[in-house]
Amino acid sequence: MDDYKAFELSDGARLAYLDQGAGETIVMLAGWSQSVAQYKHQLGPFSENHRVVAVDWRGHGRSSKPETGYRLVRFAADLREFIAGLRLRDVTILAHSTGAAAVWSYLDSYGTEGIKRLVFVDKGASETARPDWDKDEADLRGASIATLPDLATFYENVLRSTSLPAAVELIRRLFTPSYPPEELEWAASENLLLPRPHAAALLWDAAITDLSDVFDKIDVPALVVGAERSLYTADSQRWIANKLPRGQVEIFGADEGGSHFMFMENPTRFNEVVLEFLASS
Repeated sequence: MDDYKAFELSDGARLAYLDQGAGETIVMLAGWSQSVAQYKHQLGPFSENHRVVAVDWRGHGRSSKPETGYRLVRFAADLREFIAGLRLRDVTILAHSTGAAAVWSYLDSYGTEGIKRLVFVDKGASETARPDWDKDEADLRGASIATLPDLATFYENVLRSTSLPAAVELIRRLFTPSYPPEELEWAASENLLLPRPHAAALLWDAAITDLSDVFDKIDVPALVVGAERSLYTADSQRWIANKLPRGQVEIFGADEGGSHFMFMENPTRFNEVVLEFLASS
């Protein structure tokens, strides 16, 4: 995990990334305020027969911390530069949570050229419910935030989460109650690598963006992975998969480490699911 390389973007920001293995390329992207170190249980198994390129978004993980660019469209542009700069072709992109939303923004702007397949791990189509949605519609869209005032409260909580205990409380609901406390603290420490003002800015941008009109334009095989104990309903993940022309879905049960971070709680099953998808698509 210490062999990070650096890719310099056109605005001078540097993206840290891991590059290991050989074969078809898997580009791995983390979610909001997390780092690709979260894939510590996937990097080895995936790189046995694939080239794995795991890259931290700007400001996240081991990447540099510029003062600007914490919005989905900039992340999409960063990803475009990164893929072109490394001359990656026929890639599989695996993205978790807000990372998946950034990939949807990428697909909206640039399409699927050069992409062989996609894996979207547990992200609702719209983070914040719109005022004209009833609860059923909000749940189907994966809205984990009910109102704009609730979003404002979450935004303020992010700004205040500057200590490790505060960060643990911020992300605790994303894991099952049985997840080991020391592992939860490790995840929270990775979360804190994104400075809090930047984390709040990205949260606000991603939480008010609905990219669901992109789904029916995604013309490559796509796997959606969800979980019964996630903040996003399992039905919201099935809804996304049904919108994708070549989509399929896998839901982790509550007794299978089925949280927002199912790949950390049940890596054995997660790895089997993803590798089977890679082999069959």
